[in-house]
Amino acid sequence: MHSIWSVYPPRVKILNSSRYGPYRHRLFNEVKDPIPNSKNPFRGRWIVRDSITEPISSNPPNSDIVIFYLHGGGYFSSSTSSYLLFLLRLSETILRSGKTVSIFALEYDLAPEHTFPTQLRQARAAYDWLLDELGGNRRQLLVMGDSAGAHLALSLLVDLQEPHNAVEGDPAGTAIDTTEKSDLKPGLGLVLLSPWLSLHHQPESFTRNAMTDILAPPALHRSALQFLGPRHRTPWPPRSPHLEFLAPDPAIDWNTVLPDWVWVSAGKHEILYDDIIRWIVDRGTDCHGASRIDGQVDKDEPHVYAWFKTTDVRLRKSFVDQRLELDREDKVPEYEPIDRIAEAILKRYAKVVGA
Repeated sequence: MHSIWSVYPPRVKILNSSRYGPYRHRLFNEVKDPIPNSKNPFRGRWIVRDSITEPISSNPPNSDIVIFYLHGGGYFSSSTSSYLLFLLRLSETILRSGKTVSIFALEYDLAPEHTFPTQLRQARAAYDWLLDELGGNRRQLLVMGDSAGAHLALSLLVDLQEPHNAVEGDPAGTAIDTTEKSDLKPGLGLVLLSPWLSLHHQPESFTRNAMTDILAPPALHRSALQFLGPRHRTPWPPRSPHLEFLAPDPAIDWNTVLPDWVWVSAGKHEILYDDIIRWIVDRGTDCHGASRIDGQVDKDEPHVYAWFKTTDVRLRKSFVDQRLELDREDKVPEYEPIDRIAEAILKRYAKVVGA
């Protein structure tokens, strides 16, 4: 995996900037082990709650849109800090529309010290907690992830229907009662940015785009092995429906797993491009209209390009040195892909809520 995930400026430079400094105490607030005696403790950050510029109006948040974000990094790298500017910009675009937004980003444990299913267990515990915080109201909730975070998002959605039986430290696993399932899917939908859909498959785009992407195929394979750990590398390749989303065994009932709206982005210069397109086409065939697959494919763009543009040092500095004015249009051409994601979410919100 390319080193950009670990080389990123301290969040303090963003939170102390002219743009966000006046509101820093309302941003990036930690949530740690909110469920007493939980078997799957987790931590994360409220990137923003309800608004950037206004005091928190409610706890739990009562925003029009609540996003549960899962960051990328091959399961071995990155953190919520790396996505702070990306998620703040996403928030700005939503807030300019007149809607309120809250974003909770999970700080899951990383490989190789923590292997599968640790990250899934933490994501599920955090998702259940967030649902409780929202009083069980799924209509305002959206799950979003990029790269490995998008892989984790799909694993979570599968888990909502068929909970994973393996308990870390217990090779035999512990059966989980699924006799009283309820629809726990996020009501607003699912956003996948350059999703990592198969931990072993190597499409033609691995070779075709090896020199144009920020990802390196050998590093991607190594990160998959680290994430799986010794227990889940055998048999190879992994076919569990919690791990494999191109050719799982047993097959995934995508009509049941996916929410009614799924938005996917890809860059034609990324090594995962062929897998992403294959997944989109297959879902359009087997979901029979039950799930609406939408999205954006951009030419000449690499992996997770919407986020990647926020790593440019000079652009970031000039951006955060400007005062934040949510009542004025604020066009930043390089951040236009982020704005398009927000606009897609707002369009979906209008369809669900009718406003």
